[in-house]
Amino acid sequence: MTRESSSVSPFVIRGQVTKGQHSPLALILMNNLTATPWLTSREAASYLRIEPRTLMLWARQGKIKGYTLSGTRRHVWRFLPSDLDAMLTRPFVPCDKGVA
Repeated sequence: MTRESSSVSPFVIRGQVTKGQHSPLALILMNNLTATPWLTSREAASYLRIEPRTLMLWARQGKIKGYTLSGTRRHVWRFLPSDLDAMLTRPFVPCDKGVA
């Protein structure tokens, strides 16, 4: 079987990215089989490079904008990459010259 006739992309084998230089969001989206902009807590934590437990704590505290799914017995959270990027780029407020 030649590489051209293979139905498997050179970047994805069994749902996992194997080679190439991509951003964390691109890797998550390539491994996400549903191709939705919504990220699970594990995917969002991977994108931010923090532990999922920390992400959930921040979501409950309101530090990160997250959305809970209705109709479930447990709280299931989903996150948008744009909201995660907004959390990373908070507005900068310069301090006074006399204050260190």
